[in-house]
Amino acid sequence: MSALDNSALRLCAIVLAIVTIIPAAWLSLRHMLELRDPEAPPRARALEAVWSIAPLIGLIALLVLAGLQ
Repeated sequence: MSALDNSALRLCAIVLAIVTIIPAAWLSLRHMLELRDPEAPPRARALEAVWSIAPLIGLIALLVLAGLQ
């Protein structure tokens, strides 16, 4: 496993994730926020927004950590 620390395969995986996964997640997030129920209470809408954005933030944080190691 230590051979993967500085490998080109790891770099390709990180670049691929940045180029494909993050834009797709962003577009999905925008679409989900457009479809939310306008008649829902403000607390429910806020929780929906948080749980829609949290996975995207987690993914970006994991990519940053992978890039720094």
